[in-house]
This record gives sequence, structure tokens and C-alpha cells, in this order.
Amino acid sequence: MISDNLADWIQWEKGAKQYLYNADLTHKEFPFHTDEHDHCELCWARFGNSPDDLKTGYYDRTNSCWICENCYRIFKDVFNWSSGEENLTDM
Repeated sequence: MISDNLADWIQWEKGAKQYLYNADLTHKEFPFHTDEHDHCELCWARFGNSPDDLKTGYYDRTNSCWICENCYRIFKDVFNWSSGEENLTDM
């Protein structure tokens, strides 16, 4: 069962992140040629080149944003995301 706080947060994310619905995400490595960093669009986990940063995740080219692998698993069905990975299992 989902706690009330988590349920409220999920409802807020669904409303605030409308641009993420039906996104076509690409699983890829964060670009290592840059000193820049980025954050997961949902949980704010950090992508970058520092030792503790995430190195791979899902990238939304349309909105230029990253989704960490954990949020992808949690929110994939909520936002109706697609990635090329589903097609690989159908072959």
C-alpha cells in the first residue's frame, strides 16, 4: 500500500510534469566529455562525472531532460513512457 504522502507526491508529479507524458526515452550514458551535470527530472538524482554521480539513465531528447533508472521503473506506466528496450524483447 502506498503511504498518503507518497500518493500525494505522485499526484503532484503527474500534474506538474505533463510534458513527460508519452515521452520516447533513450537509455544512454551521460556524456563524459563535459564538466556539466544534470539531474533526474523527478527525484533530482545527479548525473555527472563525479564518483557518486549517476552514469546512465533515460534521456528525453524532446524536452532535454534525464530520468534516473529508479524513477523510470517507478513511473514508466504512470507516464506511458516508451524506450527501444521493449522492442528488443519482442524480437
